[in-house]
Amino acid sequence: MDLDPRPSDRHHLLRVGGKVERLMRTAADLRDPDPPRFVYDARTIALHWLSAIFVAAQWIGGHTIDWFPRGALRTEARSVHLLTGAALAALILVRIHWRYRGGRRAPRSSNRVLEDLSRLLHLSLYGLLLTAIVLGIGNAWVRGDSLFGLFTLPRPFQSSPSLRRAFATGHSLLAYAIAITVTLHAVAAFAHAVFGRDGVMSRMLPVSRGG
Repeated sequence: MDLDPRPSDRHHLLRVGGKVERLMRTAADLRDPDPPRFVYDARTIALHWLSAIFVAAQWIGGHTIDWFPRGALRTEARSVHLLTGAALAALILVRIHWRYRGGRRAPRSSNRVLEDLSRLLHLSLYGLLLTAIVLGIGNAWVRGDSLFGLFTLPRPFQSSPSLRRAFATGHSLLAYAIAITVTLHAVAAFAHAVFGRDGVMSRMLPVSRGG
């Protein structure tokens, strides 16, 4: 008795085996789907990194103004710091508007505690930045600072040395609070990248943009 299958039978068995393999792969994909990785939209990414650059520039500028000799150079350095702060305030307001009105929102995390902490950190950073900018502009106002020697900010009232110190001290303390908050933000992103390996950090990288 010849048990060796005919060529046509072998061809039929191979076709059936291929179909079974494809069905098994489909079932495995349904059990363990691999959804596309979330990435923020281009405008959100641009606003994030522009904000980071402006914050770094403000930190460096605020700590190097007094390195310049009194006179035109220090006036120009202070003027750049003041105008950059005003631009940063506008940038933050645009970013907040885009975040809640048009930007791509990250999917909800399974860890609600960490998600709430992350949201609180972001809101705290926005609040600290805007408050520091307001105090910085107020400080320049009560000092009657000059902008590039072109014109002097008018003082709304006769300020006292104690009032000027209060504005300057508040602005300086908020700057250090911002530095701490930014550091916490960076450490959290680094922890996600190194320990979590969950793609959270890559969401905000321009090179990670999807189509």
